[in-house]
Amino acid sequence: MTPVRLCRPARGMMVLIRTLWLCFFLIVFAGTNSGCTRQEGTAVSSSSLTQVHEGVSTMADVRHWLGKPDKVRTLLGNQTWIYRHTVRKGWFSLRMKEREVRILFSHAGIVRKITVHEMQDSQLF
Repeated sequence: MTPVRLCRPARGMMVLIRTLWLCFFLIVFAGTNSGCTRQEGTAVSSSSLTQVHEGVSTMADVRHWLGKPDKVRTLLGNQTWIYRHTVRKGWFSLRMKEREVRILFSHAGIVRKITVHEMQDSQLF
């Protein structure tokens, strides 16, 4: 026996190691580019939003139709309810879609203004 032969792993072992590394990288690649979708916040459908009317709907109506807001802000006694829904695709991807619905209420609790803002991918930065 020669010393070189003792230090070198068997050919079958090398093939096994390469195969395991290849499988590892394929799994990592598939995981980072998969169609995994993460959603955050409250999704407000267009049909639900059409039930809310400026000057008519109350806080109770909005809560019933749209659910609990993600954020509530108060400025000078007027409340603004914010519903923000974000969808992210892929693990490390910057592909995302965001929709924000803001409903401003008067002091009396009546809807004063409704704004909808939608952003996608490049518009986010």
